[in-house]
Amino acid sequence: MTNIQRDTQTRNRLTQWLIVGLAVFSLLPGLSLAALWHVDGDVASSGDGSSWGEAFKTIQEAVDASATFDEVWIKQGTYVLSSQINLNKWVNLYGGFDGTETVRTQRDWKANVTTVDGNNAVRVFYITANAYLDGLTISHGQTSHGAGIYVEDATRPTIINCTFTENNVTSHGGGIRTDPNSSTIITNCTFFNNHADGVGGAMYNNTSSVTISNSLFIVNNSYDRGGAIYNDSSSPIITNSTFTLNSANGGAMYNASSSPIITNSIFWGDTRGEIWNSSSSPTVTYSIVQGGYSGEGNIDADPLFVNDVPGPTPLDLHLTAGSPAIDTGTSEGAPDTDLDGKPRPMGAGYDMGAYEYPLESPNSIKNDLIIDFGAGIYTYLNNNNWDTLHSLSADSMVTGELDGNNQDEVIIDFGDTYGIWIRENNSSWAQLHTESPEFMVTGNLDATDQDEVIIDFGTDFGIWVWLNNTFWVELHSLSAESMVTGDLDGNGQDEVIIDFGTGFGIWVWLNNTSWVKLHTLSPENIVTGDLDGSGQDEVIIDFGPQNGIWLWLNNTSWTQLHTLSSESMVAGDLDGTGQDELIIDFGDQYDIWVWMNNTTWAPLSTSGEDMIIGDLDNNGSEEVIINFGDTYGLWAQMNNSNWIKLHSQSPKNMVSGNIDGLLSSLSLTIGSLLPPALENTAKLLPKAQVIE
Repeated sequence: MTNIQRDTQTRNRLTQWLIVGLAVFSLLPGLSLAALWHVDGDVASSGDGSSWGEAFKTIQEAVDASATFDEVWIKQGTYVLSSQINLNKWVNLYGGFDGTETVRTQRDWKANVTTVDGNNAVRVFYITANAYLDGLTISHGQTSHGAGIYVEDATRPTIINCTFTENNVTSHGGGIRTDPNSSTIITNCTFFNNHADGVGGAMYNNTSSVTISNSLFIVNNSYDRGGAIYNDSSSPIITNSTFTLNSANGGAMYNASSSPIITNSIFWGDTRGEIWNSSSSPTVTYSIVQGGYSGEGNIDADPLFVNDVPGPTPLDLHLTAGSPAIDTGTSEGAPDTDLDGKPRPMGAGYDMGAYEYPLESPNSIKNDLIIDFGAGIYTYLNNNNWDTLHSLSADSMVTGELDGNNQDEVIIDFGDTYGIWIRENNSSWAQLHTESPEFMVTGNLDATDQDEVIIDFGTDFGIWVWLNNTFWVELHSLSAESMVTGDLDGNGQDEVIIDFGTGFGIWVWLNNTSWVKLHTLSPENIVTGDLDGSGQDEVIIDFGPQNGIWLWLNNTSWTQLHTLSSESMVAGDLDGTGQDELIIDFGDQYDIWVWMNNTTWAPLSTSGEDMIIGDLDNNGSEEVIINFGDTYGLWAQMNNSNWIKLHSQSPKNMVSGNIDGLLSSLSLTIGSLLPPALENTAKLLPKAQVIE
């Protein structure tokens, strides 16, 4: 980007701040430079506009009564016009009120929709001064040019938080037309289903310098060129905007003798091409353009919208898991927030398009993968990029938040030669012990917000706890067959569930104080998870082929889940309901199934080599990450729906944890679709029979 382009964007931003600053300044107590007018279309007759009780009935009345910099507050509802509204002075129009507000910050323009309707007969707004429009839906305008808005001889009007829909012209600019010397600012706006018989279905710019950011152009069309925008000898600046499903003989945008600057934007799925040029030199950078476009950072790849298929389901141009638009934009000229008002950036970088990912995020859960490929350990950070953690391979790995800073540590057993080491805060290494253990687990045993490491050092040393990342405490002199942790009594303190093998059975170290025997049998496998959403973890135990899989429910009773034994089991909340699902690999004969919401079985995929759970995209729903072996590699089922290939190589070992303390950004290099052999091939699983 040239210095001239940056200077232009800086001037445009300063102008926006000046406009907002003047409006705020006019409302300061003791400095009442501007008057406030009220409009309510439901009143029987107009008052003097001084209050909601004395509101004008029409918008034009309020505009006529206004002086420069005055504000007009418009109550929700539909205002059907018989003639266009003439804005010939700098007046600030705000929609979105319910008619009770006393300060503007009380309004909710999204909930209180304010529509100004041309009744398919007249233009909606004719602007000849630096007006300010905020929170309006502009619809059903009908005329020859600029049916929604026609800007003429106005230096710098501002349009923010507005929707243009179903406006039609017989010539140019269905939604809006800007004429010479106009530098209109358009921010956080949506242009949907506008039409031009001529050019520019949504917008026609004639020798003007429009600035557009955080805006959507959807399903607009023209019979000639520029389904969304036609630029005629113009130089618009377009940032973080999305164009899709627009149609024309000349693409989504047509440039005639024009020099637009386009950054961080998406042009995808428009009929007859995306950007067409005639004697024009657009600068397009860090944008997705279907079919490709020359420029730094540009991408030709499906942006993976939530829904861009017209039909019964509403269109939704938010980005989904794996979108190439995530974190691949530039900070140069990017707005501070997105169309939803969320801050930019949300992840490691700025996203392309009008919306920043993620949609809504809880506090960070587990969103990094730590994978041992045998020839070294790698991290897959923020569902975005691979990095090397260590050149050595590990005997085993676990993760846990040892220092209470919302960032997980990786605890790695490097074997007899090197012992156990901790990767602290993803920045430094610290040796935990010189001995190599039999196995390790982590859990918060003392409710201090710091996880403990519970380590079985074998028959010579027994089981020890690395408590509060500070000192060692012996838990038991015996070595275990297996161990897991889980909060069985719902008090925020994890229990340790230990299989001491044949002759001793399964025991629980309860509340870090006492031993309780759970069962006399030694199991094949144990996992924990809150299957019923009660806040108490269940213990899910596979007692082998003779006895099947059983649940220790709410730390009180046994329930058989299935008569079959498993190859492996994991538990996690796949659908974000607060109830963990149980994912069971029943082996090659029956494949992998999910026990959903503790009520029904659902097939997942063919059998894998191993599985883990982790919330890779930080949306509250956990993903299943499955190693399908050398043939298919490593895959993740995102949000209990679509499959994403993470790596073609089969790992030796893998764990998940939030090791960098960041929210997931979900900018993922997309693999091919899951091979058919691994999709929907699970066989019907026999029902469990309750043992009397």
